[in-house]
Amino acid sequence: MQDCKPMNTPIPVSFKLSIEQCPQTQEDIEDMSHVPYEITIRSLIYAMVYNRPYISHAVGVVRKYISNLGKEH
Repeated sequence: MQDCKPMNTPIPVSFKLSIEQCPQTQEDIEDMSHVPYEITIRSLIYAMVYNRPYISHAVGVVRKYISNLGKEH
């Protein structure tokens, strides 16, 4: 590992998402149901596994909210 080159990640490690950013009202939930978030996350997971390991932190952060995403996610 001494000869490895550092690589930037798509988001900083200190970047935080929280449950408070999830939709709270039925109207917000309905609005977010039209966003193809789950399909996008699955595509990113595929890319991460096969040829883009440096996005693993970013994918891990956003996939926690795959079932209840908000606009900030």
